[in-house]
Amino acid sequence: LPAARVGVWGGGAPPPPPPPPPPPALRGGAMMNPAANDRAERGRQARPAEWPAGGRGRRDVLLVAAFAAAAAVALYALKPVLLRELLLKRGLRANRYTERSDVPEACPSFDAIATRSGRALNYTRYGGAWYSLASNEPTQARGFCRCDRFLWQADEAAGSFSNALDALCVVFGAARLISFDMEGRLNQTAGYAGSLLEGAPQVGARLIPNNVLWVARDYSATIRYSCDHGFLGVPVFASLQIWTREPTAPGSAKGRSLLRRAHALVPFSEAYLEFAWGEEHGGCDEMPRS
Repeated sequence: LPAARVGVWGGGAPPPPPPPPPPPALRGGAMMNPAANDRAERGRQARPAEWPAGGRGRRDVLLVAAFAAAAAVALYALKPVLLRELLLKRGLRANRYTERSDVPEACPSFDAIATRSGRALNYTRYGGAWYSLASNEPTQARGFCRCDRFLWQADEAAGSFSNALDALCVVFGAARLISFDMEGRLNQTAGYAGSLLEGAPQVGARLIPNNVLWVARDYSATIRYSCDHGFLGVPVFASLQIWTREPTAPGSAKGRSLLRRAHALVPFSEAYLEFAWGEEHGGCDEMPRS
């Protein structure tokens, strides 16, 4: 017992401590290649600081790009709806169309109002440039545009036509040239050549009846009438257009004669007409030549 006490508590030397484990970088035989061990250690130290941050950055960029692409697709799909609400229906409200006294209760049939020249319309002769003499177009706010000029072209083989409008319109307080494209379908039925469909699908305006009621014998003037039930949310949508081959003042003999002829075809009030080429609009010198 005394010897045991001396060995454990007394002046005898304690047993040596166990050797420390090798450092993690030296395990697995890395001691055999110190350079490889150094590179591995540097990689372990750099990885936690660099890789996660870089991965998050790339993910953020991809998410932003995916969101932008989805938004662009959605806006493109909604473009006709937005333009219909912001452009066409806004014009209806600005003109107080539903309060007008000359809005018909129902649309007359083509048979009831078309003339012989409208029934036998020659699409080739009808094509070309036309100038608006007068119109009561409900979607165009009064005083917003002037100097309206149309380029009407038929593709009889395809059974369709195009109608491109150029006009000077007030944009941010100044008159600027705008262009607006419409399209339509011809009518190949004998006696109904003037019974057409026209619209602007790119702004949410579906094709509706837009009839050529009359055209002069020399194709120097024409009277058109569009009418449809429920278009743009109103019970009856009606629009009269009087076109000529050359700019015509409403007070001229030709202008007054065409207004009288239009009155004989469809009911309308001149109080709601707008004359695109009258001197009261300040002239159309800024319009480019056709």
